[in-house]
Amino acid sequence: MGLVYADLEVRRESGPSCNVRFLVDSGATLSVLPWQVWHTLGLKPLRSMVFTLADGTTMRRRVSGCWFRFRGIEAPSPVILGQRRDTALLGTLTLEALGLVLNPFERTLRPMRMILALAGLRERVEPRPSRRLGRRGTCPGRMLTCDA
Repeated sequence: MGLVYADLEVRRESGPSCNVRFLVDSGATLSVLPWQVWHTLGLKPLRSMVFTLADGTTMRRRVSGCWFRFRGIEAPSPVILGQRRDTALLGTLTLEALGLVLNPFERTLRPMRMILALAGLRERVEPRPSRRLGRRGTCPGRMLTCDA
């Protein structure tokens, strides 16, 4: 499959920004900012969390949040505040926040197909003519109310 890298801009909500080359890790939940990057940005730890590595060992890391920008798309995401030797990783929460998905075959990031679940929501829709319901009533098989 190979390794996939992406160049993104990261910043605090208000403050300096840095351009960072991330290894895209579709198996990681949170992104990791190297020590030098988050210190330059002036990020402060918000809490501490315990993480399990692939070999089963656990480690505690501090977590914060920052803004990511990729090809004009910008979104906030939680990040692990890495230590001095940690690598910049781009995790799935950041990818999802940016509306991106990894294409492992082309080794690229592409826009994600966004899905909106409508179950339980009510909204006005144009009904399709139905012999059962005529022009007014509840749409068959949907949880939407139709008004003609």
